[in-house]
Amino acid sequence: VSSSRAATLPPDLEPLCKALSQNKELRSLYLSFRHGCLETTQLQGLTDALGKNGGLTSLAVDLGHICFGDRSLRENWTASALTRNTTLRTLNLSFDFSLIGNQTVVALADALGKNTGITSLFLSFSACRLDRHAIAALTRMCMVNQRLTSLGLDLSENVIDASDFKQLVDFLPTNTSLTSLSLTLSEQPLAGRSVFEALGLVRSSKHNNMLEVLGLALGANHNLRSLRLEVDGEHTRSQVKDFVAALSSNAHLHEASVEIDGDPLDLSKLFLHNRSGSLTKRADP
Repeated sequence: VSSSRAATLPPDLEPLCKALSQNKELRSLYLSFRHGCLETTQLQGLTDALGKNGGLTSLAVDLGHICFGDRSLRENWTASALTRNTTLRTLNLSFDFSLIGNQTVVALADALGKNTGITSLFLSFSACRLDRHAIAALTRMCMVNQRLTSLGLDLSENVIDASDFKQLVDFLPTNTSLTSLSLTLSEQPLAGRSVFEALGLVRSSKHNNMLEVLGLALGANHNLRSLRLEVDGEHTRSQVKDFVAALSSNAHLHEASVEIDGDPLDLSKLFLHNRSGSLTKRADP
């Protein structure tokens, strides 16, 4: 049996939690938290239900504008559920960062790193400023979880420190499980200073933007087949060309859609040697 339900959680979650604990036929579920605040008992009940459920293979949870009454439970409720659930294969989580914080991101990433069932993961953090601990946890998750084949990260409303960005994509050159990657990012350049010179990573001031990091990391990856990338910022034509040149060293991509500063790129000429799949045709930068 394959079925799907969408639910906006009511104040009293007991009936829903009971149903989730006992139902073994539901395969896909979408939960949306519109507003309000979850009490400790409600959140614990939902956590237990998701942990016990033995049928769900696809789960999407939008935690948009919900607040949590208990801080310690807020930081561990997802970790608890994900650690115990072994049937989920697809997980989509959306958070309003101002209501959860970096410690929740760390707990979530650590749990996802240990989860042995999920193969497709999408995480969206709005109104967010991820600190280095959260970035490190997300990177660690991508490195240790070798079951993930599809990963999506929407960090478009985030301010990521330049010193942390390279760490975020460090897993790409050595990852051997991901075949599909989707990244939505906003670049926050360092005023008058090269990111890489500031980090002591390179001597030349040429490598001073997010596109350079991404191009080198993606170019070194030999497993990805599908890529969707959106990067907003203020990039020069030269920086875009450097990115395309670095990405061209990836001989394995079959499908790629890249949008930089609102302008889609035509990458079809770069991958003529890749016979499988098709590329989105776009206008030249």
